[in-house]
Amino acid sequence: MGDEIVISWKLAAGIANNQCLKCYFDMRKTILGLKEKYQSKYQVIPDFKAGLHYGKVIAGEIGIIKRDITFSGDVLNTAARIQSKCNEYRVKILSSDELLQKLSYDNQYKRTQIGDIELRGKETKVPLSTLEIMDHN
Repeated sequence: MGDEIVISWKLAAGIANNQCLKCYFDMRKTILGLKEKYQSKYQVIPDFKAGLHYGKVIAGEIGIIKRDITFSGDVLNTAARIQSKCNEYRVKILSSDELLQKLSYDNQYKRTQIGDIELRGKETKVPLSTLEIMDHN
């Protein structure tokens, strides 16, 4: 029972104030704010895509001489499979509807449902949506 309480607390902290969405959109905003700098110095503007999901993750320490932290679990594979669909649907962010049901994003983000999508390695289709930040100007 103690593990379930820790997991519930960590999930609550992770989704509080839509932190997962804010992180994505804040990084995108920062990069766009520095686009001239990137363009002049590197002749390219960084870009990225995100796949969002939630669930249990196993963390472990590996290595003897050089120690490293590793994470594993079905949720990481699912998030990676979700992210891999971004190009197919021509979007920068995709999320499982399962995660979005836990968030309260109504006034901040516009959600567009993609549908039930087959993901490699999954027995059942996963409902996915994309989001964009609402412009309140």
